[in-house]
Amino acid sequence: MEIIGTVISGIAVIVAIISLSRLYTKDGKDNTKGLAIIEAKIDVMGGNVKDTRDDVKALGVRQQDMGERLAKVEDSTASAHHRIDGLEEQIK
Repeated sequence: MEIIGTVISGIAVIVAIISLSRLYTKDGKDNTKGLAIIEAKIDVMGGNVKDTRDDVKALGVRQQDMGERLAKVEDSTASAHHRIDGLEEQIK
């Protein structure tokens, strides 16, 4: 009887080892799939960050251009005021 108990215990240990190895193998595949999905999402977010950075740079260039244009308009306005003042002097 002891031999039968030992054999059954040995079979149970072998089945447990096989079950655990299959479980870890399946978990490893699931983890790999999950990591691949996470990596893909990170790549997409990285692309979005690059696009946003490019947009911010473009806005900076446009803002600088607007500043230069504003300075020219202010100069032109000052010149126009001087001419208007000159005409007012002539009219008086």
